[in-house]
Amino acid sequence: ATNLSNPKISVITRIGYDHLKVLGNTLTKIAGEKAGIMRKGRPVVIGDQKPEARRELEARARAIGAELVPADSVAEIPSVDPRCWGMALSPVAIFGAELIDLPLLGYHQVENCKTALAVLNELSWCDRRIKINRVARGMRTVSIPARCQIVRQQPLTIVDSCHNPESGRALANLLRDHVPRLRAASCRFPHPRPLPEGEGRGEGGQLPKVILVYGSLGGKLVEETVAPLAPFVQQAVLVQPDSPRAMPLSELGRVFSKLGIPHVTAEGIRDALAEAKKLARDSSLPVVVAGSFYLAGEVIKVLGPSRARLR
Repeated sequence: ATNLSNPKISVITRIGYDHLKVLGNTLTKIAGEKAGIMRKGRPVVIGDQKPEARRELEARARAIGAELVPADSVAEIPSVDPRCWGMALSPVAIFGAELIDLPLLGYHQVENCKTALAVLNELSWCDRRIKINRVARGMRTVSIPARCQIVRQQPLTIVDSCHNPESGRALANLLRDHVPRLRAASCRFPHPRPLPEGEGRGEGGQLPKVILVYGSLGGKLVEETVAPLAPFVQQAVLVQPDSPRAMPLSELGRVFSKLGIPHVTAEGIRDALAEAKKLARDSSLPVVVAGSFYLAGEVIKVLGPSRARLR
């Protein structure tokens, strides 16, 4: 679908393993497919990439005649200051520098912010209305539903569309670095800084635990996605998203059993949320919903508008 357009600039964020049946089962093959959005004589901004993917993107850019622009070559974020409502960044780009308030959870969003700044930097060459102060104002209002989104505070409930190995690792990092202080902070919408090694743990040096509600579509790398989360899961509630492509609970259960994660199953989203809430109440643990955009969308719809406010 992206190839129907004739863009002034193309963007390729970090490439991971997803849609393998369509894109290929190696980062080289996937990167080659993603490179289809490159255009001769036009810039293409790329986020941080694994070496295998980067080499393929560089080769394709040379072959096509596109101008490859690594995000970190035109934008840097040397300073990240966690605040209660999100993060205060101090980015430096060719088109300017200014403090940016980013109301998003997860340090992977710093990388995404840098990529966005690099894109805006390229566009600023042909559109002088793009100024760093205007960019800063825009980023103060950014919202990404179902991306490490806090939708409840009692119990603390995080909804994330985590559905591939890369997003599994990103969510695991968030649980490790943020959950202890999210629970303990007195401010209304905390977002702590990454903790020194061993500090982001519970009593006795244990990793923080959560109640996980998980459902996935079939054909996904569920084991590789859930493995980074396994050390954080006290109990999982497995459920099928409302989709004909949903992974059967029996298959999902085998993966969780293989990973040694205690789990129960639920007939539907409402039952899964009710069970998770009960488990959270009994254990005083947060609830994390993950596994699919379909599942995340259903959960947000059931829970209604978020009661957690940023300000």
